[in-house]
Amino acid sequence: MKFISFFFLICLFNTLDVFGQKKQFIYFIQFKDKPSENVSENQSLSTKSIERRKKLHIPFDDNDKQLNLKYIQTIESMQGVIWQKSRWLNGVLARFSHENMKDSLLQLPFVSNVTYMQTFYEPIVHNESIEENNIYKPQINTLKEQYGQSYRWIETLQATNLVSQNYLGKNINIAIIDAGFLHVNKHHSFKHTSIMHTYDFVTNETNVYNDDSHGSEVLSCLAAVDSGNIIGMAPKANYILLRTEDALHEMLYEEILWAVAAEYADSIGADIINSSLGYNIFDKGESHDYREFDGKTTYIAKATSIAASKGIWVFISAGNEGNDPWHFITTPADAYGITTVGACNFEGKETYFTSSGPTADGRMSPIISAPGLYIYTINTSGNNLYHYKSGSSYSTPIICGLAADLMQKFPQASIETLKTKLYKSCNHYPDTDNYIGYGMPKFDLIDTTNTDFNFCILKLTCNKINSNDIEVKYSLCEEMNFTIKIYIKKHKDWKQIRRKKIKYKAIEGSLIIKKLKIDKLYKICLIQNNQKVYTESSR
Repeated sequence: MKFISFFFLICLFNTLDVFGQKKQFIYFIQFKDKPSENVSENQSLSTKSIERRKKLHIPFDDNDKQLNLKYIQTIESMQGVIWQKSRWLNGVLARFSHENMKDSLLQLPFVSNVTYMQTFYEPIVHNESIEENNIYKPQINTLKEQYGQSYRWIETLQATNLVSQNYLGKNINIAIIDAGFLHVNKHHSFKHTSIMHTYDFVTNETNVYNDDSHGSEVLSCLAAVDSGNIIGMAPKANYILLRTEDALHEMLYEEILWAVAAEYADSIGADIINSSLGYNIFDKGESHDYREFDGKTTYIAKATSIAASKGIWVFISAGNEGNDPWHFITTPADAYGITTVGACNFEGKETYFTSSGPTADGRMSPIISAPGLYIYTINTSGNNLYHYKSGSSYSTPIICGLAADLMQKFPQASIETLKTKLYKSCNHYPDTDNYIGYGMPKFDLIDTTNTDFNFCILKLTCNKINSNDIEVKYSLCEEMNFTIKIYIKKHKDWKQIRRKKIKYKAIEGSLIIKKLKIDKLYKICLIQNNQKVYTESSR
C-alpha cells in the first residue's frame, strides 16, 4: 500500500508542465539507423571520457553518435513527449496521453521496434528527517578503531595493506545508478564526500536527495567517513549519483532509464559504474523469462555490455532471489564484460538469499562474492544514524570501492588486467560455484608486475549432448596453449577420463568430445603449464 499526502497531491497538480495531469502511456521507440556522418570525438563526450577511450584503445563507434533529430521531431509531431533519449539503444522513451500508439509508430519508415512500457507512475517524495543525536566518537588509535564496523570488510577481503597505504580511490570517478540518495546532502558521514554530478532520470531534475534511501546505504559502503563507526572502501573517489529506479514500483521503462544514466556516466568520464539494481518481475505487463538472461536480450543487459565495452569497470549485484521460486540472477547481472558480485557471509559461504547463476547461455554469474550479511550502513531516518542491512546490494559496493583503490594504485593497468588479477586472487579460484563464483578476492595479493596473471577466461561451458558426448565452448582473452581435462565423479573422488590439447587462436571456439559415456556428475578443467587455471562443473 502506497500513501500520498494531500500536500503532495496539491504539488502534483502544480507540476503539469513536467508530467501532465492525464494518464501517461509509455513507449520505447527504436530507430533503424543514425545520421550518416562519421563519428568523432565531438559527440558530447567529456575530456575524461575521451582520455579513457584513448588509453584503452577503444574506437569511437555508432553507439557514440547522437540520434537522428528528424526522427525525434516526427515523434513529437504525433503528440509524443520525449522523456529520455538513448544513443546506445538508438531510441527514445516517449509518453503519450492516449493508448494504442504501437501500430501507428511501427508504420513510420525509420522505426525498427516499439515496446509498450506500461503507464507512468508519478514519483512520491520522501520527507523523513535525520536526528543526529547519538554520534559515538571513540578514541582513534589504530586502523581497526578508525574503520569501526567496516574494518571487518577490509580484513575479510585481505585489503588492510591496500587501505593502510592510503589507496582510497583518489581521482577515480564512480557512478552509482540506484533508486535514490535520501539525505546524503544532510548526513554528517558524507560531509567531505566529493560529489561531481547528480541527476534524477525519473523526474528529470538534479535533486536526488529526496527519494529512496537504498542508494544512500550503497554509497555509505563506498564513501562514508565517520571515524570509529564506518569508513567506506573508496572515500577519496569522486561520485556521480544517478537515480533511475522508482522504488515503489517495478516497471520495464526503468531499464531504459538505467541505459540513459549509463550513457550519461560514460559521457562525463566515469571510470566505474556500481549498480545494485536488478530486474526480473514487473508490476504490470510481461515479466522476464530466464531464457532472456543471455546478455543480449534485455534492454538493460545490452546497455550494461556497451558500458563495459567503453572501458568502464561495471559492478552489478547478482540479486537477492536465492530464497524465492525464481532463485536465479536478475538482469543486468547477465551482461557481458562486467563483474557480477554475489553475497556471502564473513566466512565465505553463500547466503540463503543470494541469487544463483549461470546466465541463460551458460556463463558464470556471479563471478566473485563479498560479505553481504549484516552490513553496517547509514540510516536516513530517526535518531539511529546506522543500522545493519543484508543483500548483494551491499557486497557489490564493497568490492567496487576496493577495485577503485586498485585503479588508483595501478593507474597504467588496463581494466582487463585488473579484472584478471582480481579474479585469480579469489579464495576458490580456479574452482567456481553458482552462488559465489570464484569466491572472495584477496586484494593485498594483487600485483600488476606479476606476469603469472596473464591468463583471462571469459567463458567456459560444458553441456551434455547425449549420454556419450559433451560439447565444450571456450572464450579467452589471448592466444595460448592449454589442455582440457574432463573428470567424472566416482564415489567421493574425481577420475580423469579424457584430455585434449588445444592451441587457442580465435575469439571463441568449441569442440565436441565423443564416447565419454557420462551418466554422472562431471567437470572440466583448463590446464596451463601443468597448473589448473579454471574449472567448470556440470549442473
